[in-house]
Amino acid sequence: MMEVLRRFRVSLLRPGDRILLIASTLLLADSFLSWQRLCGGSKAVHLSVCLIHANEWGGAAPLVGILAAMCNVALLAWKVTQVMDVDLGLRLSPRDAGKLLVLGTVLFTVLKFVVVMGRAQAYGAWIGLMLAAAVAVGGYIQMRDQPVVRQAAGAGFTE
Repeated sequence: MMEVLRRFRVSLLRPGDRILLIASTLLLADSFLSWQRLCGGSKAVHLSVCLIHANEWGGAAPLVGILAAMCNVALLAWKVTQVMDVDLGLRLSPRDAGKLLVLGTVLFTVLKFVVVMGRAQAYGAWIGLMLAAAVAVGGYIQMRDQPVVRQAAGAGFTE
């Protein structure tokens, strides 16, 4: 266990990696907060009660929310494996895999937010939108700072 902790050095992370790790971790926590609420009550008594609360995983368009959350979990796991220098032996370059996971996380989170906007959004949806923007910024910074390495066909990928 100590060997694993020694390999995890936050000080060696690039700024884009740091932003992605922090933003995707916070976005995962936000996915369990209230994204939607259904309130009702009586105008005569001035009473309003919110009966139903739904997080990113449920509510309106649950499949989109699940896809957003799963892309985010995969992005977080991908970044942790890169930080710990674990080779997964994928045929896809780390740069391309990171791009796809960032794109999926941002795209599905924004789509879930748009669906929720018309159906009694709650504070979690707004926080999720801001964190998706942070993931997009982190992905952009990481892609800008990461050099593209080209090799001969069939030689594999290295970065």
